Amino acid sequence: MAAHLIGKGVSFSPTSHLTLVKFWFTLLVLGFALISQKLAQGASNSPPQPGSYSNTIISPEDTPIGTTIGNITASDPDGQDLYFNTDTDDTRELVTLSNPRKLNNATNTWIVDIKLKSVLDRDYAPNERRLYFLVTDGSSSIPIWITLFITDVNDVAPQFVNLPYEATVREDASPGTVIFSGVFAKDPDNGRNILYTMAPNAQVNDQDYATTFEINQYNGNITLRRQLDYETHSYYQYKIMAEDEGGLTAEPVGFVVYVYDVQDTPPAFVNLPYSVQIDEDMAVGKSVLTVLAIDGDKGIPNNITYSFVSGDYQNFNLDPTTGIITVNKTLDRDTELMRNTGGVYAMIVKASEVVPPGQINKGSTTATTLVTITVRDVNDNSPIFSQSTYNATILENMPIGVPVTFLDGVLMRVLDIDQGENSHFILTIEVNSRAYYDFSPLPKEIYSESSVLLRVNNSEVLDYEKNHSLIFQVVAREVNTAEKRSSTTTVTVNIEDMNDNAPAFSQSSYILSVYENTPIDTSIQTFNATDLDSGIYKVIQYSLRGGNGRFKIEPNSGLFKVAGNLDREEMSQYFLTIEAKDGGGLRTPAEITVNILDRNDKRPIFIRDDYYGTIREGSSQFLRPLKVEAVDDDEPNTNNSLVSYRIISTPARLTNNFTIDSKTGIITVTSPIDYEKLDKILGGVVTLIVEAYDSGDPVLSSQIEVNITVEDVNDFAPVFSKSEYFTTIAENAQEGLAVITVVATDFDGTSPNNDFIYRIETGALDKFRINFQTGVVEVESGAVLDRETKKEYILNISAIDRGTPPLIGLCILKINLTDVNDEVPVFPFPSKSVEINENTQISSPVFLYSASDPDLNSSLVYSIGEVVAFSKNSLEDRINVTSTGVKYYFGMNSKTGQIFVNNTLDRETAVGVILQILVEDVYSQIGKQVATATLSVTLLDYNDNPPKFVPSPIYNVRINEMENVMALVVQLSATDADDGQTVTFSLGAATIDAFAVSSDGTVQLKAKLDREKSDKEIFEVIARDNGYPQLTSTATVTVTVLDANDNSPVFEPYNMTYGVLENESVGFLVTRFAATDKDIGDAGTVFYTLDGEDNDGSFSIAMNTGELTVAKSLDRETKPFYKLEIVASDSKANPDDRKSNRTNTITFIILDVDDNPPVFTSVSPAKPSIPETADMSVSVVTLVADDADDKTTDNGRVIYSLTSDSNATLSSGTSFFKINNNTGVISPAMSIHGYAGFYYVTVMATNKAQKFNATKKVVIEIVDVNDNVPQFTRPSTSTAMAYVQENAEIGTSVFKLEAFDADKGKNGEIHFAISLVNNQYDGSKAFAVNELSGLITTKDEMNAETQSRYELKLEARDQGVPVPFTATVTMTIIVIDKNDHKPEFVNLPAPFPIAIVENQQSCTNVSLAIDRDLNSTYTVICYYLIGSSLLETFILDTFSGMLCLNQTLDRESNPFINIVIQALDDCFKTVTTDKIYPFEKGQLYPSMFRPTNTDKLWIEVQVQDVNDNPPQFKSKELTLGITRVTQFGKFIMELKDVVEDRDSERWGVDFFNSTSNFVAHPDNLNQELLNLGIIEPFKLFSNGSIKTNMYFKTQMSGFFTVGLKVSDKGGLTDTATLRISLINDDQRLKIIFRRSINSVGEFKEKIVSDLSSKVGVRIVMDSIQTHETETGQADTAQTDMFIHGEDYQTNEVIPASKLLSLIDSKNALLIGILNDYNVLQIVPAIQEQVDSSIEDKLKMAVILIAVVLGSVCITLSVVLYYVYRRYHRKLKAATAMAYVNTGFVPSDSDLYKADIPGTQINSFENANPIFLEKIMLENHVDGATTVA
Repeated sequence: MAAHLIGKGVSFSPTSHLTLVKFWFTLLVLGFALISQKLAQGASNSPPQPGSYSNTIISPEDTPIGTTIGNITASDPDGQDLYFNTDTDDTRELVTLSNPRKLNNATNTWIVDIKLKSVLDRDYAPNERRLYFLVTDGSSSIPIWITLFITDVNDVAPQFVNLPYEATVREDASPGTVIFSGVFAKDPDNGRNILYTMAPNAQVNDQDYATTFEINQYNGNITLRRQLDYETHSYYQYKIMAEDEGGLTAEPVGFVVYVYDVQDTPPAFVNLPYSVQIDEDMAVGKSVLTVLAIDGDKGIPNNITYSFVSGDYQNFNLDPTTGIITVNKTLDRDTELMRNTGGVYAMIVKASEVVPPGQINKGSTTATTLVTITVRDVNDNSPIFSQSTYNATILENMPIGVPVTFLDGVLMRVLDIDQGENSHFILTIEVNSRAYYDFSPLPKEIYSESSVLLRVNNSEVLDYEKNHSLIFQVVAREVNTAEKRSSTTTVTVNIEDMNDNAPAFSQSSYILSVYENTPIDTSIQTFNATDLDSGIYKVIQYSLRGGNGRFKIEPNSGLFKVAGNLDREEMSQYFLTIEAKDGGGLRTPAEITVNILDRNDKRPIFIRDDYYGTIREGSSQFLRPLKVEAVDDDEPNTNNSLVSYRIISTPARLTNNFTIDSKTGIITVTSPIDYEKLDKILGGVVTLIVEAYDSGDPVLSSQIEVNITVEDVNDFAPVFSKSEYFTTIAENAQEGLAVITVVATDFDGTSPNNDFIYRIETGALDKFRINFQTGVVEVESGAVLDRETKKEYILNISAIDRGTPPLIGLCILKINLTDVNDEVPVFPFPSKSVEINENTQISSPVFLYSASDPDLNSSLVYSIGEVVAFSKNSLEDRINVTSTGVKYYFGMNSKTGQIFVNNTLDRETAVGVILQILVEDVYSQIGKQVATATLSVTLLDYNDNPPKFVPSPIYNVRINEMENVMALVVQLSATDADDGQTVTFSLGAATIDAFAVSSDGTVQLKAKLDREKSDKEIFEVIARDNGYPQLTSTATVTVTVLDANDNSPVFEPYNMTYGVLENESVGFLVTRFAATDKDIGDAGTVFYTLDGEDNDGSFSIAMNTGELTVAKSLDRETKPFYKLEIVASDSKANPDDRKSNRTNTITFIILDVDDNPPVFTSVSPAKPSIPETADMSVSVVTLVADDADDKTTDNGRVIYSLTSDSNATLSSGTSFFKINNNTGVISPAMSIHGYAGFYYVTVMATNKAQKFNATKKVVIEIVDVNDNVPQFTRPSTSTAMAYVQENAEIGTSVFKLEAFDADKGKNGEIHFAISLVNNQYDGSKAFAVNELSGLITTKDEMNAETQSRYELKLEARDQGVPVPFTATVTMTIIVIDKNDHKPEFVNLPAPFPIAIVENQQSCTNVSLAIDRDLNSTYTVICYYLIGSSLLETFILDTFSGMLCLNQTLDRESNPFINIVIQALDDCFKTVTTDKIYPFEKGQLYPSMFRPTNTDKLWIEVQVQDVNDNPPQFKSKELTLGITRVTQFGKFIMELKDVVEDRDSERWGVDFFNSTSNFVAHPDNLNQELLNLGIIEPFKLFSNGSIKTNMYFKTQMSGFFTVGLKVSDKGGLTDTATLRISLINDDQRLKIIFRRSINSVGEFKEKIVSDLSSKVGVRIVMDSIQTHETETGQADTAQTDMFIHGEDYQTNEVIPASKLLSLIDSKNALLIGILNDYNVLQIVPAIQEQVDSSIEDKLKMAVILIAVVLGSVCITLSVVLYYVYRRYHRKLKAATAMAYVNTGFVPSDSDLYKADIPGTQINSFENANPIFLEKIMLENHVDGATTVA
């Protein structure tokens, strides 16, 4: 039975060992029972037999109960019924059997179904179960078992282990660091990989917060991705999720990262700013203020010490520990330093961290802050005068208001160095302690310091005859102080007497004459004036004005003398003013006119310092006309100034070469100059001495050198010392041997004409060379000489000079080689002469020239060598045989030596021809064997040349159509090359019978020409010789008839495009444009200019030739083409008659040249590699090179190739790689399998022009192939689970991995790693794995609240290439949790902003606290309102955290509200709401909140605006004043500055517009604008800017009004009226503030309003600007405000003086206002620059004039009538000074220094006084006279 079962292949699972024991026991019992039965029945019953059923069943674990999972079949041989039963308890619990049924009657086979009875579970129970059954027929039974395999379904979610998950990280940890590797989630399901993800629990909208850490989705390791900052976030809170492959997710767990603070933040001062005020009498040692700083590293703060760094801290102490600042020395607010600094001590305090030993700081440990201590003043000083006594003077009779003048330039100053009211005092004048009113101080009331004027109050006391002096006291006394401190000074005023009569001359003007050059001190005339005054006032002193120092006057006698050199040529007439001045300073002028008479004292002066001329050698014309010119400054049109010229000196032998026109000074050439005949010492420069002389008495003259440069012409060619040179050298001469020196000379006078070089023209045959400088002929390098080949060399050597054009000298050098081997052919005679006719037929024999060779085995070959030809029967007249064709006149039979005519002969070309006859032994075995001979052939003449016109048979003649009959038209000339011929001329065909030709070639008119019929006539002239046969030739004469200019130039055909290579040099000729003009002469001469949009100077055109050339370097890559136009014009000399024409726009295309090398721009990939198994179609790497040249040409098309510089080749040279020439793609060129390693190739990029190239080495890795995957052995399944305790120490062992790889070497070397799991359970940062041993350990603290489960994606990676194989397994690590956290607000800003709209009821949710425990979902958080800056305004729901308004808000009253809420886990606590008061200076937080209290949240409720406030003009009536000189288009006002809108910018001012037009007032101003056509004098822009729209005339007066409207962005509006007044600068006042311009701008409307109300007129602010000092420098500490005043009733502008008086009169009312606004001065905008003493005296003068006005009216009338009749410059002289007879103008007054017309300043010959008046007026600007 057992054997039967074993035979069935049944196996036993070790897991069912006990069951098996039971089974065997049962089997034995049954066995014994069967044996007993058999014994009883005797072998009559057979046991059942198992049927054909499956002994394994596979079912998924989610199979429903009742499902048939399999069946059992059995048969009974005896035909009995069979029964099936479960045999074990495990089987019975798991399955049940159906009722058996017969399957086959024939075989008595029965079947029963196995049905599932209980739920299958693979995850927590064995996945393989053994089912045991019994089959019985009632008497015998058999056992049957079936193996049930339970397959996995994804029915269990992953579970985190080793909770909680927590980590602590230093804030200086580097990004990329794994900070936690303890995340692990287990999944009981089979093979379910787990992915970890992580998300923030707080600050979900902060992307930086969310991405600070990253979890590996595969292994759960958590990595730092951003740099940490403890001061920003001290901890981070996340939730970690794990999800298996089937989508089941684990319960999220928390993960908290605590940031460990490091020292990297400097200290920070709190309670800023540090500023305090103290009294100057504060006691020493008393505390002033305390500075406080805290370490920025709040996690590990250091102690702080304090110290002064810089500033004014000397009077203070600073406690280094507490930061308390105390007074160190007695303070004095009144020192100069304190007054200059405004009483402010400013110092820098430093806070330094106390760094413990060994502490490492990664940032600064110090911080500084500014501390200001303002010292308040105490009244401890009296007002003090600058002197105890003062002395002053004043003229008698001075009017009220005139100040006294203090002596010695002293100013009365009074000072109280106290501040504020302590320095407020008044001035009074007393005599003997009683009030004194004859004088008054100004100012009377003073703050701190002021200069003081003492002004006259009673002019009656100023009577010199009554009082010579006055003495009184000035008292300064404090006003508002308790002490009423005072001081006194004594003033003595001396009264000065006055003078009231001026001197008088006998007449008002004088006219005198004197010769120029009159000796100095010569007397001319004596003047005498009288004065009615007596005493010192009667003493008269004389003085002169004008005359430029040429005259003087004796001050006491009035004797008028010559004082300086009188030069009529410098000034012919002088106008002077003589002045008589009495002892009192009164002056009277008279006019003197002095006429200067001429003498001949000026020699002619050449107008230039030197004269130069240029003439070419042999020319009789200067290149430019040469003219000298001199001028004589003596009186014009007299002999004294008549200039003549003569040459007084010339170089030797050149006396007759030049002449000069005595009247014009034009120098001409009378005889041409030969440069070479000039004296060498002249250096080519002829110097003439020319004299200019006048005709005066005596005759005066001057000389000048005229340097004439003679330009050398290249008219001498170099000449050799010999025409032929002969020399002999051995045929084995070595290279470099000097053969001979040829010498040439050039007789030209200058370089480069006489510079030349030597050159071998022909004959050297590379055997010889010549030194181009020395003329030494040497054997050429590498030359082999062989006499058998050539025994003689005839070298044509030239000497070429550098002149223009260059000239050439020639010589022949014959070099004979001496024989080394004498077996050479031999001619019977070396030379022979023959004569033949020049008309001998071609192929006719000339001479048989045969040679012999002593060698036996010789083969001679004949040839003609050098050919020399001569003309004119002279060996000196050689001709070029090649260019003339003479070289080919004769031929030679190479075998026989027969010379024959080879080409047509011409005796006129060559008279004699010398042929070099060569014969060579071609069978020579030792070098070449050559013999030469010379055949001289003389050509006999034959009349075969007709006459030849010279210079050509074409003659062009220009002749005016008005020429008379018999006028010479042209002289013809002809030559005949044949010998002895006489040429005669006759007329041939003609277009008109108007010409006659004589036999000698003279052509004359025989009829007049008419250009209107024909502008050109043509006729032929025949020339005949007297030879036989007689020959003729014809010349054509073209006669052009001249006419007027009536045609424009016409261009000849031209291209629309031209190409120019970009590398053409400057001056390169691009093309030539030609234009013709049918006119002739200047009118028909065309010149060219360049125009067009691209005419930037890159091209230029020759004005005369039309040649377009490159003018500067071109670059196609910068500019590829130019569009230009060519302009052709005629009449160059007569622009008024000029006609022009231009081309169409012509495009000049810049053609590319290959001037840029290719440049490699990319290699992709940068590190190329290829597997060794890759086929040859695979691209390995692509190189790209770029060439900046034209890519449409070969210059810019790049091609690629591989150079031989490579190690990627076989030993046979076969390359591993190839490259596509066009694309640069490198691919395998052969199979590379088996050649793994690193190789390099060198790629060359070149353009197709192949001028430039670039190379680049590329390293390519052939990567070995890896083909086996590692396999994990532990864990053996794809998923595993491990556990770790929360708070386990870092480094705790968790699990050990094991794996193997069948590969060898690196491909089989396994390294373990943890990779990222892409879900919240990623543990890659929490755990680490030893790369080699596979041991998994924790690398971060485990915190279940942060994360209770981690998933690790474990990798076993081999080191194979190119792609390593990796096996992965997922492991879940569970962290065990504990509860240890309270609710808190995490990472929320302080304050936390929320927005609420004003005027609306609303709510917002502030439930922002979290509980970081793992089971935070079940933690109840409740909220309480503990502080509010507006009580009873908010209601906070304790449970929901909903914050609602209890009443609406107004943003304009409260733009924001501070509240503080608290989160607690106690929902039944009683909490009161405290008031949050406005922050005090230095307070950063509400009193009930600190950033460290994470259970509290400070919220700033920001009230959002609605448009509930309209914009408002600051005044309904706006005013502005502008001056009449305001320019057109100047912005004069910004309305935005006078409008305010309480709403926010969202609803603020949108735009401005006018509600009316600008209206001018009064009507006459309005009418004037209408007459000018001006409708809109100003422009208003929508942004509120107003600018002028016209120019204002000086006579315009009045104002303009306009209605204004402002609209905000919500549609609300306001209106106002603007009035703009026209004013002058002298109608404005300037208020000077001791404030910056920004601070003045803050109260400008207020001070204008205050002034208006106090003064009683409308004050208008025109502008404000930074103050300018007297030197024009900007003083930013002061500000100028310009104002003017207007009468409320009439709207008229009040004069500045009146407005200033009004302000002065309101001084008492305004003193407080002016002090409040720190006003320094109120002065006129334009201040008169007149000295105060002058002003006073002018006033006195006016009074005196008024007294005598009645008596002088008649006199004035008579004088005016007299002046009117004579209106002469005397009028100007008499009336120029309004003050001349007043007697009150001191001698040094600027008023008297005005220019007197008629003096020398503005005089010129024959000047008219009326014109002078105009000159004076034009030079008089702003009241100040300037001298032109």
